[in-house]
Amino acid sequence: MPVETISTAQGAVDRVVLMHPSGTRCEVRTLGATVTSWVLGGKERLFVSDKAITDGSRPIRGGIPLVFPQFGTGPLMPGQHGFARKLRWEYTGIKKDDESEIMVGFDLRDSDATRASGWSYSFRLSYLVTLTTNSLGTHLAVTNTDKVAFPFTALLHTYFATADIGHVAIDNLTGLNYTDKLLKNHVFYEDRPQVSFDQEVDRIYHGTPETLILHVNPDETMQLKSFGFEDTVVWNPWTDKAKDMVDFGDSEYKSMFCVESGSVHEAVKLPPSQTWEAGQLLELV
Repeated sequence: MPVETISTAQGAVDRVVLMHPSGTRCEVRTLGATVTSWVLGGKERLFVSDKAITDGSRPIRGGIPLVFPQFGTGPLMPGQHGFARKLRWEYTGIKKDDESEIMVGFDLRDSDATRASGWSYSFRLSYLVTLTTNSLGTHLAVTNTDKVAFPFTALLHTYFATADIGHVAIDNLTGLNYTDKLLKNHVFYEDRPQVSFDQEVDRIYHGTPETLILHVNPDETMQLKSFGFEDTVVWNPWTDKAKDMVDFGDSEYKSMFCVESGSVHEAVKLPPSQTWEAGQLLELV
């Protein structure tokens, strides 16, 4: 079977595993609709902390958490990164299954839990995860089912695995402005030919291009193609912050980095009965 579902003791779907005929594989948890594994060429491409908590008491530290309706802390609601990554999504089944790709779907709708969060609008989120021989696609659709327009920010908080953070470099961010969250949200100009990591990094790059090139390891390059998103967040907690996180190992910052497609610098305002769509495609090149 190309898709396997693993259920909880109560019978609810907990994990969905996609298995492509080529041997590639990915796993999605219904908690947050979080992609927690992508194995390509016999190698795990996403980072999930060894200390990640998966019992639903907190979001999963790693993979591709889905941030909605608030990135970070902000004016739209209390708390960090919204509620979408903290709630159980409904698995809506296989959407496509052929030799080229396998696609599955997940939905999240407004509920007592979302309305109690401080962001009380009616909505539907539809999320598609697509696995091919050489790529992993994630597509988010936000539909306003309320009677009034609502604001939101959204982001795919992708954690990439690397053998050594010192070898990581990101192309195609040169010439962009970025907000540095470590320097009081001041805006700076990126003049380096490549973005690399030698200290804590927490930046929002504005108006990023469709394609970014990620040099993950000396002999491995990933292409990240996004659509519908305006910005890209680049993050690594480095030494001090790593030690402060209960669900992250003290030295795990050396084996991961985040490049996060999102619309976060300015909120999207979605009219009633309208749908906003965005997504990304990760491919080894």
